[in-house]
Amino acid sequence: MPPPQHPPAYPLDVTPRFTTHDQGEIGKGIQAIEPSLGILHDPVGDLKTWVAVGFGIKGLKDLYTALAYLDIVDGKADALADGQNGLHQKVDALSGKLDGLAGTLDGLAGKVDGLSTDLARLTDFLGAVIPQWRTKEEIENGDEMGIAVRSAADLNLVVEFIILQREPGFGHEDVVSIDPPAGTLVAKGSTVKVTLNLEG
Repeated sequence: MPPPQHPPAYPLDVTPRFTTHDQGEIGKGIQAIEPSLGILHDPVGDLKTWVAVGFGIKGLKDLYTALAYLDIVDGKADALADGQNGLHQKVDALSGKLDGLAGTLDGLAGKVDGLSTDLARLTDFLGAVIPQWRTKEEIENGDEMGIAVRSAADLNLVVEFIILQREPGFGHEDVVSIDPPAGTLVAKGSTVKVTLNLEG
């Protein structure tokens, strides 16, 4: 990846606080005074005040350029912080929307549960769902509590038995098959054919 392209005076003029013009103004009001011997020397051996002043002005200009770099870095840090704040605000907004959706889903789940209950009542009123009877006892009396498997009489169904003798894999009075099959919704008073196995 090639390095970023900068204007010729970079970092000056990139930020309005530090410009090429202002850097050029540094040291314009400073005048050299009498030479001071024995402190610094020019190539000839004598210190000229303009040499010391020149070094001082160059140091001030370099400091000015360094401040321009720092100002650019500060601006980028502020922009990054603003971007992170904006991202935090977007995440907070999305979190609020997700909470709202979760509430809506909870409300819908409650409505679906209510509809399921209403459908079960309507089904029970209009018809019956054929249970998964396993024995002749369950057909005639339901399960022990009469809750999970209800009897044919309880469901207002008429049962027509078809008898098989010694069907392999089935015990005495076990249900071999149900027609229509278990789980089918039928009108009350419908006839259900149940095939039973008898051992005797």
